[in-house]
Amino acid sequence: MTETKQLLKEHILFSGIPDELVDRIISKSRIIKRKNGETLYSPHDQCRSMTFLLTGRLRMEKLLPNGKVVVLNNLEPGACLSEACAFLGKPYPVWVVAAGEVTVLSIPIETISELSGNNPFSAGLFMTLSQKLFRLQEKLELLSVSSAEQRVALYIMRLAGEDYEGEFSLPGTKTAIAGEMGLSRETVSRVFSAFLDRGILTDMGRGAYRIEDIEELSDILEDM
Repeated sequence: MTETKQLLKEHILFSGIPDELVDRIISKSRIIKRKNGETLYSPHDQCRSMTFLLTGRLRMEKLLPNGKVVVLNNLEPGACLSEACAFLGKPYPVWVVAAGEVTVLSIPIETISELSGNNPFSAGLFMTLSQKLFRLQEKLELLSVSSAEQRVALYIMRLAGEDYEGEFSLPGTKTAIAGEMGLSRETVSRVFSAFLDRGILTDMGRGAYRIEDIEELSDILEDM
């Protein structure tokens, strides 16, 4: 048994799959290697595969407009990543960077669909679960941040998008977004008021805001 196959068979996701199907997955997949500090995926890349980390470690990073980097998560061998955005056809939400030498198995989404029998019900189920997983991942990232100010700043950065457009709109009431961040409505309102007072944001009305000082907003996240 090859090392790649052995590693897959030890993972709960692949442990119950017959050997011939594991061989088929490997044959249709691509081995990717990266050296320390090299980028595996970026938010500019369309996510079309599920990635299995064979060896090494990966960092999931958020690049701030001031050039600083926030590490959102560290991944160890055996980790699966990008399965949610692959089924949704979204770009990668963060930068994925090698921490040391890394080897991954990139499994095309077409292979996953083929193995599921191209069943419309299965496809719909995967899509629904992926949407839930994607939202859960975003929420866990927010909850992993300790201070309320940093949670709100990260949430604003996410709404502003990877290109950090100047204006954004809240997708719901402050009560609703406070629930997403694990904060009280009063706390979220207080942080927004502080950002307005400090000239970081301008209130455009009807839940819309303009970012006036992206540098200071970035500085808030540096100590995450």
